Amino acid sequence: MIEVYAAIDILGGQCVRLKRGDFANPIVYGDPVEMAERWQSAGCDWLHVVDLDGALCGRSVNVSKVAAIIATTSRPVQLGGGLRDRDAVEAALGAGCERVVLGSAAVIDPASATEMARAWRGRVALALDIKRGEIAVEGWTKGSGITVDEAIGMLAEAPFASVVVTDIARDGLMRGVALETVEEVLEVTPWPVIVSGGISSREDAEAIADLSHRHRRGHKLRGVIVGRALYEGAVTIAEIKAALEG
Repeated sequence: MIEVYAAIDILGGQCVRLKRGDFANPIVYGDPVEMAERWQSAGCDWLHVVDLDGALCGRSVNVSKVAAIIATTSRPVQLGGGLRDRDAVEAALGAGCERVVLGSAAVIDPASATEMARAWRGRVALALDIKRGEIAVEGWTKGSGITVDEAIGMLAEAPFASVVVTDIARDGLMRGVALETVEEVLEVTPWPVIVSGGISSREDAEAIADLSHRHRRGHKLRGVIVGRALYEGAVTIAEIKAALEG
């Protein structure tokens, strides 16, 4: 089963979407808590919450908004952004997040990320934010100089719950999924894959389902994160689920 994650990106206390990770021109959609309740009512399986301010500065910023989402919804929350050390991870999980996502922290300090994945087995995911074949860090603002293969190689021993794969060139543009990037990760990842970025129609969801069926490691496709397409009304969660099941 491929689950649907509704994206809740928080910047300055507001729910926003970015185009290709551009912080200068966010699209503002309103209160994150209201959006979380909306997508829960629409039938999402998970809420994928990202503290964009936290991703930029390296520490959790929108704590109160995340806490309010957890308090007012019943869907499991997957949180990323600014989680760079054990204290931050422990605080997020203790506050009620079902899963946390390590991005920059995992690439910068693979040993520590591996330890955290072992300490909270099944509750720590890895984010691979990919820009022209390179892993981006610090809120997608910098390149790491590390390729996808190198990153997975450094972290291969970590028991991550999943890996969130985002092709930054497609994120927020509603131009389809970078299937070649997903296939590249499928070939080398030891973890279940969650696809993020570019899912904008039922056809995109059908393409993910087709990849899951035909790829020799397609069974590792476990989720899709959908953002702007939901907010713009280009596709519904029900349509995405029907396409994935079909």
